[in-house]
Amino acid sequence: MIDRRFMKKHRWDFGSSIMVFPSLFYSEAFQSLKTKTSVMVLLRVLQKTGWDSKDKTYRDKTISFSHAEALALGISRSAFMRSIRELVEKGFIVVEYQGGQVGNGRDYSRYRYCEDWRLFGTALFKPRTKTPCAYTGAFDKYNQKRSKKTLVIRDSRTESSTTSETSEKELTGYRA
Repeated sequence: MIDRRFMKKHRWDFGSSIMVFPSLFYSEAFQSLKTKTSVMVLLRVLQKTGWDSKDKTYRDKTISFSHAEALALGISRSAFMRSIRELVEKGFIVVEYQGGQVGNGRDYSRYRYCEDWRLFGTALFKPRTKTPCAYTGAFDKYNQKRSKKTLVIRDSRTESSTTSETSEKELTGYRA
């Protein structure tokens, strides 16, 4: 289910049309898309790319498509990643910049529509693969710091001779 309110809040709600020309629709690459989600993601990419009515082609521009935007469209994270991978492999999009877990984890990927799908199924087609996202380990360091500050709670139901002997000196430094 599409969350229109969330999409408008982030200015993701576009009123632009989605142009699907017959050569795209009847192509072997389009017909071989495995899921409805892949078709939805491709249509959203086409909508964000925009149609140049003068040249009768899609504009050549880099777009962002975040996981949050996919969730607002009713697409789960895993389904979104599978769809992006499939669209890259079949020549519909190119990853211009691979985001990932950098810094505070808010680095997002950027994509560009390409027409390599026209060669899909021929000897001239050169398949691409999507590279894995960047991983810096920033969240591991954060979680490691958090796990060192384990909270010890004294409870009358769980108190034993060993927990009652624990001195207040040992418990300092731990916050609730």
